Amino acid sequence: MVRLEDLWYGDEVELIKSGRKGTYAGKTEKKKVRVEVEGKIILTSISNLQVPHKKKDISEQEKEKNTSNFSSVPIPKEIDLHMEKLATDVQGMRPERIHDFQISACRNFIENAIDRKLPFIKIIHGKGTGNLKASVMHLLSLYDEVHIHTPAHAGGATDVWLVYK
Repeated sequence: MVRLEDLWYGDEVELIKSGRKGTYAGKTEKKKVRVEVEGKIILTSISNLQVPHKKKDISEQEKEKNTSNFSSVPIPKEIDLHMEKLATDVQGMRPERIHDFQISACRNFIENAIDRKLPFIKIIHGKGTGNLKASVMHLLSLYDEVHIHTPAHAGGATDVWLVYK
């Protein structure tokens, strides 16, 4: 059984009754769960949700197949990590979960940029307390492809240049 407090914005979920898959998009004040399915928001009860099992290992052939259509998909060159840009409903989210959600979105963005061999990206983290910026800097340090990163927008963003071998 899925617990509401274990769900994160953007988590893949499955509606048990219909078998449709979508992503968790928050909850309502009446304890209903919002699920985005094919661009539409569906309200349902938590008892109608399950988290689908994901394959743990993906072969290189499958990975190539999944990334072969990159040329037809627009490539974002920047991400804004402000929560109002990432998720429409943050009511009731604990600050640490918000931070984890932002870092997860940033990690996905960086990895997508690397997969697509983008030469330059911008990460807008805001000024705030500096915690998110520090986490973004740490995250950038984990990737060999990150060549240079410099502050932008008076310290509220970071420009990142990527190089590939």
